[in-house]
Amino acid sequence: GTQSVQGYIEAINKGVQAFVLAFNKRDISQVESALEALDRVPRFDETADGLRNELKYLLVSARRLAEEQPADRAARLALATERQKIFLSFESWQERYQLWLDLELPKYGLKVERKETPANAPQNSAK
Repeated sequence: GTQSVQGYIEAINKGVQAFVLAFNKRDISQVESALEALDRVPRFDETADGLRNELKYLLVSARRLAEEQPADRAARLALATERQKIFLSFESWQERYQLWLDLELPKYGLKVERKETPANAPQNSAK
């Protein structure tokens, strides 16, 4: 019901926040608790489940990137390429998540809040 949808959205928001911190600032302090929150969310539809699992994968990838210490130019280039891939995957994920919200929330009598791109969105600059 409505409760589980709200719990799902809260867990997703926590995951997005942790992803942005790890991706932009190499701050992985919130990744573990975000992954745990995503694991605790009840299942209620296949698309929601897929989105949740994909966000978990993105979080793990962002954490791995944040922990990497490239030793040379080649390693830095490889890392920049991987960052770009993860950034694009996250953008695609966000679009699909927004679409899911648009389609599903009204069924639970919930309103979709449109967010402009927040200041804390992932920045696609190869650091």
